[in-house]
Amino acid sequence: MTPLTRCMLLAAALWFAVLPLAGAPAPQTITVVLDGKPIDFYSQIMDERIPAVLVEGYAMLPVRFFNEALNIRLDLSLWPWQIVRLGDVRQREYAFKLGETAAYTPAPAIGGELSEGFVLPIAPRIIQGRFYVPAQPTLGFFGYDAAWDAKGKVLMITKQIATK
Repeated sequence: MTPLTRCMLLAAALWFAVLPLAGAPAPQTITVVLDGKPIDFYSQIMDERIPAVLVEGYAMLPVRFFNEALNIRLDLSLWPWQIVRLGDVRQREYAFKLGETAAYTPAPAIGGELSEGFVLPIAPRIIQGRFYVPAQPTLGFFGYDAAWDAKGKVLMITKQIATK
């Protein structure tokens, strides 16, 4: 293949990769309040602000939020299985597969068989290069309550109080 042909193929691939992004509206960002304090989620690992967003009427959080704000373990393996695993100190562990409306538990080893899980209202997805999961059910899995204020576009998160 000649250098000119390679260059033309690369340019065409880039054009078609970027073209859908140009026409797609950016998701609407929302405010997140954790235990009464607003959070402007800034990923120290990625050195950038990663917002919570509203997709099809559902609050979506980047998986790094669970790790960096709530100290929930995160195992990310997007290729080739497209699975994110989240787990906490109580050994609760869930796997989220890109594009599937289920959270699987117990979470499989990366590449292993997925077990039955919980139905999600919306499938996890990649938004602006980041893996997002639906906020309310995912927070509930790890002992947090999530309340949505549609008028103010605010997601309020609180730790559930343990009852005897």
